Amino acid sequence: MNPRARESRKSRQTERATRVTAALVLAGGQGSRLTATTNDHTPKPITPVAGKPMLHWVLTMLERAGIEHATIATGHQHEQVRDTIEHLVTPVPTVVRRTDPDLDTAARVRAAAPAERFLLAWCDSLTRLDLPAMLETHTRASALVTLLAVHPPSRFGHVHFDGDRVDRFEEKPAATGEWINAGVFIVEPEAIALIPDDPTKSWERDVLPVLIDQGTLAAHRSEHPWRCLDHEHDRHALENALKTGLIG
Repeated sequence: MNPRARESRKSRQTERATRVTAALVLAGGQGSRLTATTNDHTPKPITPVAGKPMLHWVLTMLERAGIEHATIATGHQHEQVRDTIEHLVTPVPTVVRRTDPDLDTAARVRAAAPAERFLLAWCDSLTRLDLPAMLETHTRASALVTLLAVHPPSRFGHVHFDGDRVDRFEEKPAATGEWINAGVFIVEPEAIALIPDDPTKSWERDVLPVLIDQGTLAAHRSEHPWRCLDHEHDRHALENALKTGLIG
């Protein structure tokens, strides 16, 4: 290899080491909380939100953050999710990876994780994702995994007053005194080695506590709004948030 080609390759490798370009989206759960409120057995990843499957919006969020390719790890109702994705014009190149429906989240991550640093995302929540800022936190903390922390939406809307008159309504603003796990993570390949070969292992119950004990779990705090699709009433809030640029 000539010196110019070697330098070009080194430059590309350095750039890639300071970016996150791959994503893994978990789309294999049963969506039992959503089903319980709708009696609709459509898998949560392809539940219509603002006229498009939820996965479309998740992939749009990832594409706008700079992700270049994504793997969708399916499980329950794989065929229905796969067929929907195949007929979807996805914002980023996407591969569907079938995993055992009985796997818990950590086992599903282990089965489908890319070999490189990647962004891990659940298929049921949206936010405006500042990936460079999140990666800066991740690098500064020398973390194996960095989670995105956000303010949860308030359970109730707020009424604002001007004297005795109502000035305006605010629909379920963020509870700014609290932080929750947004279901988005930067993950180093070394973290995958910590996941036991056990189908019952959960990412949040079994893997994250190990990282906490090791001091290798970091959190990037974001003030951007966050919405999730857990129950039927969440769909309305998601649609309203999308209209106002939730993932713009």
